[in-house]
Amino acid sequence: MNKKSQEKALEIISSFKRRAEKLTKKSENWEVNPSLGKIMKKMGIPLEFPGGHKLSKKGRDKLVVFIKHKLSVLSNHFLSVYRMVKKNPMIWDKKIESNEKKLGKRISFYEKITPILFRKKK
Repeated sequence: MNKKSQEKALEIISSFKRRAEKLTKKSENWEVNPSLGKIMKKMGIPLEFPGGHKLSKKGRDKLVVFIKHKLSVLSNHFLSVYRMVKKNPMIWDKKIESNEKKLGKRISFYEKITPILFRKKK
């Protein structure tokens, strides 16, 4: 792997890492959007939760914790891959690159869905 392609790989990974960290930081002030059911209905997405159409207080807390956990796992993953590629550039190949791009798409998904699911705490 030449210097230019190593820099490009590191740039891609650091971009994903920054995006995941930014979302993780924002998640500290999240609460579930109370009108989530109405929003999802307008979008045409059926949203069903156990025990009825609304999330319980416990369910809302679990949803926030679950998403926060997923974001921190992604952030830690990108950080470890960044360190690994920086130490050993020869490890970067098509398989790892495609895997990282898939995880980058997951970050994009979270960036799109979190404004719908959550709002800032009041």
